[in-house]
Amino acid sequence: MSDIGQPTQLLCLSCGNLLSPDEVTDTCPSCGSNIDVDELLRLYDYAARVYYYGHQYRLVYEEQEHSEQRTRHCLQFAGEAFAWTMLAVLSGVVGNAAYDLVKVIVTKIRKAVADGKVNDRDYSALLSLSEDELNDLFCSAKSFTNDMDGLTKEVRLAIIEEIAVDAMTHQPQLMAQMTQFMKGKKLGEKNKKKFIELLRATVAQQQKHIHPKKGSLNDRWNRIEPR
Repeated sequence: MSDIGQPTQLLCLSCGNLLSPDEVTDTCPSCGSNIDVDELLRLYDYAARVYYYGHQYRLVYEEQEHSEQRTRHCLQFAGEAFAWTMLAVLSGVVGNAAYDLVKVIVTKIRKAVADGKVNDRDYSALLSLSEDELNDLFCSAKSFTNDMDGLTKEVRLAIIEEIAVDAMTHQPQLMAQMTQFMKGKKLGEKNKKKFIELLRATVAQQQKHIHPKKGSLNDRWNRIEPR
């Protein structure tokens, strides 16, 4: 798995400003709202994984469906600005933020990137994000948070495999189980079924571990002035 790591900036979930961690104690210096840094980092990790598996891998494996070549991919995580953008999108998917409000937050993130607040890599794709591409982020978030609903069986399984393989690097016992299945060149139907069940169980466990508490993305952006 590409290293997601810790963000260099923190997103205030009330006013939508990106802040340097040095500026944040327990309140936002811009709007005065309380900031639970530990919770914010958990939400960041969740959004980063939704973007990485649910969007980046979805796009590459859907594109591969139109090709005769079938390969496994190891993608580099697109970067923290995309994770914060996905968190804004998720506030309107699993949270209750209105679409227009999410667009305001995304615009604020893009402006912060353009101003050089997040400069760890090239974010030109974010700066040129179109309305259709933003809507595609919504589609990815809705699909990934709803058991990858709407994806083809092949794309869904490819993403499940990516999550499971990444999980194995941190779980030696799981790695041993997977290795047993993969010893032969081909899996029989019985073992193939067990293998898929193990993959799905691994993904479910991984998702449960990173999934935020119910309602944690509700009623955000309450310091944004109506437009």
